[in-house]
Amino acid sequence: ENLDNKESVSRTIHYVYEDGSKAKDDVVETLNFKRWSNVNLVTGHIDFQDWTTNDDTFDKVVSPTIAGYTADKSEIPAVSGVKAKDQDRVETVTYRKDAQKAVIRYVSTNGNRVLTTDEVTGKSGEAIAY
Repeated sequence: ENLDNKESVSRTIHYVYEDGSKAKDDVVETLNFKRWSNVNLVTGHIDFQDWTTNDDTFDKVVSPTIAGYTADKSEIPAVSGVKAKDQDRVETVTYRKDAQKAVIRYVSTNGNRVLTTDEVTGKSGEAIAY
């Protein structure tokens, strides 16, 4: 008797902010493997063929851009040579708020001269304490 055996290996990429909340939808890639096995119905012996697949490589995935944030990984690299019995993979890309700087210029009443300046810093999307 011939049996069709199947396995799959997945890689999930999570995109999160520093607080753990979701930044972008996950990217999931699944590789599918198949092999045939022959069962001797008299002896019960099983003869397994080698696993086959059309694709044994997880593709490189470039991390999406989010305005005001920087990803800790600009890309998740390709992984080749994946085997049918490999464990599923999970990757996480964390987005951190960009540092921002504001320059405050105090000008004369007629606007023709800068009297003094202040510089303040903060993070994207946050109020600056001034």
